[in-house]
Amino acid sequence: MDKQIITTEQIKSLLDNKYNLYYTDYRENLDEQLDIVQKCIHNNNKDILYENINKWHINIDDSIEYILKELKEKISKTFSISSSEVNILIDENRDSITNEILNRDDSDILKDLLHNTSKQTFFYELGVEIGDDTTPIKERLHDVKKALKLKLKDKTFDDKIIELCDNASYGGSLVLYFYDNIDYYLERKGNDNIIFKNLHVAIIDTYNGSGSNIYLRDVIYTTIYNSVNLYLCKNIKYSYTFEVCGMSSDWCKNTIVSFSKRKKMPVKEIVKTKLQRDIEIDNMYKLKWNNGNGTCTSGDMDIKRHKNTSYINEFPCGMRCSTCGTFWID
Repeated sequence: MDKQIITTEQIKSLLDNKYNLYYTDYRENLDEQLDIVQKCIHNNNKDILYENINKWHINIDDSIEYILKELKEKISKTFSISSSEVNILIDENRDSITNEILNRDDSDILKDLLHNTSKQTFFYELGVEIGDDTTPIKERLHDVKKALKLKLKDKTFDDKIIELCDNASYGGSLVLYFYDNIDYYLERKGNDNIIFKNLHVAIIDTYNGSGSNIYLRDVIYTTIYNSVNLYLCKNIKYSYTFEVCGMSSDWCKNTIVSFSKRKKMPVKEIVKTKLQRDIEIDNMYKLKWNNGNGTCTSGDMDIKRHKNTSYINEFPCGMRCSTCGTFWID
């Protein structure tokens, strides 16, 4: 009897239409990759996350071997051949079969990771600087109301806004805080309106590590969405939520964020805000610290990036780094 000829295409026909080659454990997430998530938000795409997936996950060899084991059983049963003959057949066609399995992979690691990732505290910068306590309170009140698009003659929230300004004695950037899933913002294009309802308004100073916040219930604020204005609070030096106030991440959860389409995008000159410039400078200090194996830099106000600090108990009192001379006055 002639030897039975089994083609590669016949073998492939026994494969499932779809496979999930990657397994993501429920404990695997992006909670420790928020610096990369921030880059994706600002660039409106997920490419950087996809590029890093292979660094975070086991390879798929085990999954492929399991599929090949099942395939061998199907071949033996379908064509009534011995296990040794099946092994030879698989070995002769392994590369082609493996490539076909890869082509039928329907798993989405990033989707699974995002599902497992905790909700995060965000803030949206309004591009307005509020003066410090040397600025007249009427001027600060006016600036906040104008930025939030509140009617200047409406006194409903004046007391709260004055309280906000008084407690933010260093002044700073006017921002809106909210709590949400990160995947909603990874590929959000800049041709939408972003809408906030129930405002958690804050004035934050990321240089000095200070600020204040108020809650304006039922107030709605709408503006043109710009991804570079959206930040994850955990990524910021002297984070207002975690380092300045020590609050839980969901303190601003009752703010509701939504988007609406715009028919036409207005032409507007993009000018970097003080907060954006401060964050860029801090990122440079951070990069130098990481690349220099813990080498501190004069002028870097993040005390965690200095090793040899001690308290100077003479006027002016404060912490000093003996290596680079940076001084934090009390």
